[in-house]
Amino acid sequence: MSDESGGESATAASAAFRASVAMVSTVDGSCRAVVEVTDAIRAGVVSIPHGFGTANVNEMITTAGADPLSGMTIVSGLPVEVGPAVAP
Repeated sequence: MSDESGGESATAASAAFRASVAMVSTVDGSCRAVVEVTDAIRAGVVSIPHGFGTANVNEMITTAGADPLSGMTIVSGLPVEVGPAVAP
């Protein structure tokens, strides 16, 4: 099944990846996350809810770029790579 751009739609891709575990990585670290492909968010976007399941986004960020006033770390808009997870 293709979307308007000729690529595979999220609905078609979902069957192949549903409940798969992926490794999501940034330059600062990585975490394992269960995959759910959806048309509800823009293609190419990865969304990992904080405190949901075993995906610990804290393992993917650093405090080096934290806001000096609040101490809040940058947790959105980070470039990531997604690949198959290696068995723990």
